[in-house]
Amino acid sequence: MKLRNVSAIVAVLAIATIPFACKKKEPENPQPFAPTTYGTTPTATTTATQPAPTATAQPTATATTQPTATVFDPAVQQLLAAQLAPIAQTDAKGMKSEGEMLSGVLQEGQSLEQMVLLQSGKCYTVVGLGLPMVQELDIVLAPVIPIPGAPNFPMAQDLKTGSQATMAPAPNCYKHFAPLPIQAKIIVTAKTGSGAVGAQLYVK
Repeated sequence: MKLRNVSAIVAVLAIATIPFACKKKEPENPQPFAPTTYGTTPTATTTATQPAPTATAQPTATATTQPTATVFDPAVQQLLAAQLAPIAQTDAKGMKSEGEMLSGVLQEGQSLEQMVLLQSGKCYTVVGLGLPMVQELDIVLAPVIPIPGAPNFPMAQDLKTGSQATMAPAPNCYKHFAPLPIQAKIIVTAKTGSGAVGAQLYVK
């Protein structure tokens, strides 16, 4: 009787251990499941950064064709006026000076401008001079406001070469034929060389 009971207990224990023997052993450190998308390649993500600011060069003043006249010694102005006088006696014979002398120190290629009001019926001449370092001086009389549709030509200009320049020398002079006064500008340019220049308007 006892032997039968023992055999029954052994059989029950054997049946109970069968599920444990069939169960698959899990790894000690399981890896998490990560889905993979085929056909794409992961790319590194970069963070856009703004470039470091660079120093911006400030514009520097450059010579233009209409610079501000450099103030120079009054003695130089007197010298220019004294040397212009004999030229005017020939190139502006019988005419009177009008307004102040246009003068200044120019670098090569720079110009000086002076506004003038041309009266109807009057005749005008401009006499100019550059001191020895100025080799070529030009004088142009131009309208302040170009005439619409008209060519952009000067009203008059000098035809001399060298440091002396005269626009419309005697026995000729420039006369406009408009019935009313018009504004114009005298443009004196140091074409070649640099130095002190002066120009004087004459009228009759």
